Amino acid sequence: MRINRVTPITAISLVTLALLGTGSRALSVDETIGRLRNLLDYVRRRNLPTAGDLDLDTREGVQRALDALVENGVVTCFAGGPEAVYLIGPEKHLIASYYRNTIIHFFVNGAIAELALLRAAGDGVADPAVELWDEAMRLRDLLKFEFFFADKEAFREELREEIRLHDPEWESRLAEGPAAVEALLRRFRPFSAHRVLRPFVEAYRVVADALERRPADTALEEEAFLRACIALGQQYVLQRRILSPESVSQVLFATALRLARNRGLVDPGAPDLVERRRAFAEELRQVTRRVDAVDALVAARHAGLID
Repeated sequence: MRINRVTPITAISLVTLALLGTGSRALSVDETIGRLRNLLDYVRRRNLPTAGDLDLDTREGVQRALDALVENGVVTCFAGGPEAVYLIGPEKHLIASYYRNTIIHFFVNGAIAELALLRAAGDGVADPAVELWDEAMRLRDLLKFEFFFADKEAFREELREEIRLHDPEWESRLAEGPAAVEALLRRFRPFSAHRVLRPFVEAYRVVADALERRPADTALEEEAFLRACIALGQQYVLQRRILSPESVSQVLFATALRLARNRGLVDPGAPDLVERRRAFAEELRQVTRRVDAVDALVAARHAGLID
């Protein structure tokens, strides 16, 4: 699956993106407006294409979008309490992903920048700038079968522009050490990795873990392997080892397997197969942890612990 770059942003798609970023929490209309505030500001600062006036600064505009999502069976409304609250239930995440995926390409580079900055701020990093670009290119390669990326130099320039949007002096911050890099990341509004990349990263983690468990001398039968991934993904959801129900997707698992095959991790007899499968699984576990870290920053922001 590859997601294109041409669809303009609609009110319904942006509200869906905001709701998918809340996990399993229901939101009132006012809370939804709060979750949309940074997203709307970002759309306007970047002058992204929209389908008409989004009108999501007002209760009326947000209510219209939520009502449309309820009518289309994407969102559930509970109105039995003092105020109505709205939720994308676990069984509706795959349907909701259709709306999100129409605009996800506008937020992918920002999400990659967040994860790359987290890597650059890690312990033992000798040169944060080098680590940032290395990690950004690793993520570009990891997701190359999901998104259409610009060529490498153009992609680097897109990331420079993305980070510059949040801090024009960002390059000098990298030389100041981990605390300055973390402070740079906290200037990002909105955070995107948790709602944009989580389903892909978690699905890839399931496939990588399943491959790591396989004997290196055993041929892989794709349909049986994907069924095993579905079962493993369902187990991980129950254990809260992955957080997005959307991650348990045969489509995403098949694309992850395509990537693994591209890296020579599928067929028995490949050189150093056990070690390279283990490294692939560890790569995905680390990326998943960094997505979780962005989610923690989101929670801290909404709790008023960070700006």
